[in-house]
Amino acid sequence: MNKFFFLAIIISFLSCNNKQAKSNINIEEDKIVQTNNDKQAKPNFVIDSIDKDLLNGIWAENEDDNALFEIEGDTIRYVEFYDTPYLLRLEDKYLNILLDEDYISKNEVLKIDKDSLVLKSEDGETVRLKRR
Repeated sequence: MNKFFFLAIIISFLSCNNKQAKSNINIEEDKIVQTNNDKQAKPNFVIDSIDKDLLNGIWAENEDDNALFEIEGDTIRYVEFYDTPYLLRLEDKYLNILLDEDYISKNEVLKIDKDSLVLKSEDGETVRLKRR
């Protein structure tokens, strides 16, 4: 129950921070393209598989914010609950977090490189993260 509550808090936090309006951003190839008429970010790239080494590190919403979580190998640790490690599994282009025996958080990896990570949650929210 606590794990589900924790996940709901994290998703709510990330959802609130990602709803800032942006206007007419058109960036080249492996970037997000967004216009005034289309408020949902649309990636114009495809990930066939995930390089696990690129996931390792500390991730935040931007370079100035505090970290949200750390990934090391097959473990993810949220800053607020750092003493509780969660198992991380990669399946095709999905990053799955086993929060307990009955619940898996599935996140599609839209983009990953040495400095950024873009995830799409099960409820359709796009989360952009920067390596710290």
